[in-house]
Amino acid sequence: MAEVDVRRACRAFGVRPPRGQQVRVDRSGRRRYTDCEWDLPDGRVIVLEVDGAFHDDAMQGVLDRRRHRRLTTSRRIVVQCSAWEIRHEPAEVMEDLVALGVPLLAGRVRTHVPITTRSALDEAGGGYWATP
Repeated sequence: MAEVDVRRACRAFGVRPPRGQQVRVDRSGRRRYTDCEWDLPDGRVIVLEVDGAFHDDAMQGVLDRRRHRRLTTSRRIVVQCSAWEIRHEPAEVMEDLVALGVPLLAGRVRTHVPITTRSALDEAGGGYWATP
């Protein structure tokens, strides 16, 4: 389960763990459940949606983007990552969350997590940096 991987990554990188499975009502009035949420000191909320392979379907992608737009407000920011990313490249996901303001655990000092310009996806022959 990807939410477990998020909590594991948070522990490993000293990031405050999220609240999971929050009930929200989107702009169309539909009841929605979010995967992970962080309340920021400035009152904003960061929502991380972790998408498994099911979300790779073209029509599901359209529905997901619509859902994210309808959940996003001026105080709630919805971002997403794949289950593969949080499992295999957790440093990149954690770096992005911290950059958005997700706090570190008390007593932890942020150390730069280097992000390489080539990811494991690139080395596997896919991704933006793939060469013929």
